[in-house]
Amino acid sequence: MSFDAVQILRLSTWPLVKLLGSGAGRTVIPIIILSDKTQVTVFRNKSAYPVYLTIGNIPKELRRKPSKHAYILLGYLPATTSRRCSVTNLFHTCMHHIVKPLEMSGSTGVVMTSGDGVEHLGHSIFAAFVGNYPEQTLVTCSISGYCPRCENTEPHPLRHLRSILEALQMVDEGAAAFVRACKDVGIKPVFEPFWADLPYSNVFLAITPDLLHQLYQGVFKHMKAWGIASLSRLSGQEHDQISRFILVSRT
Repeated sequence: MSFDAVQILRLSTWPLVKLLGSGAGRTVIPIIILSDKTQVTVFRNKSAYPVYLTIGNIPKELRRKPSKHAYILLGYLPATTSRRCSVTNLFHTCMHHIVKPLEMSGSTGVVMTSGDGVEHLGHSIFAAFVGNYPEQTLVTCSISGYCPRCENTEPHPLRHLRSILEALQMVDEGAAAFVRACKDVGIKPVFEPFWADLPYSNVFLAITPDLLHQLYQGVFKHMKAWGIASLSRLSGQEHDQISRFILVSRT
């Protein structure tokens, strides 16, 4: 497999590693989900909210080429302008129905036939989500402005999945207790996040970097406007060093 999440599977404490070693013919199918709200027309503010899927078994050199058709359309989510809490619950309710088949196929496995005709017991595991920062906070139920992966603005251990799942189970104890429990673990009070019942999955490990908004626009664009553009006297050597630094970082 050519997907980085395989290393996460080996290094983490997921019991799937022991499950795969218990018998021959088993394999992991890392599920990669993508979503992005797209403006369809300039007039009348029409937008679409597609959700796509690909698998990590396909080499990334093929996945990133549109001509290879390595992505499939899972469905369209409702694009509404309701209150944020309603939009968040609506998103996770729809996504819960979309990823429902992964609950069984991830835990017990599904018999699949490879290109050479050999049958394997495939465990399809939700391994990665690709989206911009607003999508990341929406998926992880985290608060806007906070890190969707960890609990601090500085380098910090990942969010504790078990504590968050226990807080989500407080929904039966009443609205006040549920909101308080979610606030204590730093998430929004979402009733049924779509990833809560997915086996062997950790949504906080599944978040991928948003290179466009976080790295390019969030770092280089502001660094150029606030720092480089304000420099009035630069030698040729200094200009060359700045160009080399930006070029290497962007590539």
